[in-house]
Amino acid sequence: MSLESIDMKLRRQRQIMSEYKKIIEEAEDRLKKHKITKEEYEKIEAKYQKKVDKVVAKINKLNETRKKLIG
Repeated sequence: MSLESIDMKLRRQRQIMSEYKKIIEEAEDRLKKHKITKEEYEKIEAKYQKKVDKVVAKINKLNETRKKLIG
């Protein structure tokens, strides 16, 4: 795996994580505006927080691989 391909994967994973966090923030805003119930918010947050956790694990693994390649 080349350093360039790892950088591309890292950038993509960070973008995905950002999108998931944005969805959580939007759900929080809707909760504050009373457009959804607390249960609906908690369901959305749990779903996307689990996805964020998986992406963070992938990012950490890619960072470790990148450090090994750099030396």
